[in-house]
Amino acid sequence: MEVVVFTSDKYVSLLDRFAYLFNKHWGKDQRVNVLGFSPPKLSLPANFNFISAGRQTDFPKGAVCEPFRPILESLNTDTFALMLEDAVIIDKVDRPLLDRGVSLLESNAASKIELFLGARYQYLSSRPFDENFNVYRQDMDYRYTACQCLIRKDYLFKYFDQPTMWDLEINNIPKAKNDGHTLLVPRGKPIAPWINTVVKGRFNKKQYDKMLQSESGRNFGWNKFQKLNDEEYEIFKSLSGWVAQ
Repeated sequence: MEVVVFTSDKYVSLLDRFAYLFNKHWGKDQRVNVLGFSPPKLSLPANFNFISAGRQTDFPKGAVCEPFRPILESLNTDTFALMLEDAVIIDKVDRPLLDRGVSLLESNAASKIELFLGARYQYLSSRPFDENFNVYRQDMDYRYTACQCLIRKDYLFKYFDQPTMWDLEINNIPKAKNDGHTLLVPRGKPIAPWINTVVKGRFNKKQYDKMLQSESGRNFGWNKFQKLNDEEYEIFKSLSGWVAQ
């Protein structure tokens, strides 16, 4: 399985934090391919491989599929873990659950598996699949999301033809409904919990405010795994003045 991280020139400065927390919680033994345009100014860990799609200005504004699809097609694998650089892992990856998920993808028993537990309405409407995973309903909204998941290459490319990441989700809402693919979410505990550090080019103040209002000062969501430990909290808070350049 390949781990792939999407980035852009405006967000590439987030990669050092992403890489640090990835290696802390996933491990330095996992190779990571970062797909972007201009390389980061700071050096990445040895297990991170930066692949440039060329100059970002040569592509339409916000383009993801056009520059990155040829690179994804060239990777010799049928399964990916796809992530964005602004969504950092916040706690230990459950390696047995990860391995079980990969095996389900490789056997074509599933097409996509969430790394976390999804939105509350998504999780609560899911149904048991096996002892480790629940399955999403065929008529659920936002069935197709390209990142923060384990995904089969053929399923990824079925819908990977939109101009921007936003369009990739919004335009595929009706297309992905009742498409017959099995989409799973971890049952009870996540494979790899994560947090969006940035939203719309700025620090994710909404999540920060949720933490301040929580009893522990660290919880930011509907399930108990949406909580930051001390180091993760400090890294998240260090982005409070960050703005996409």
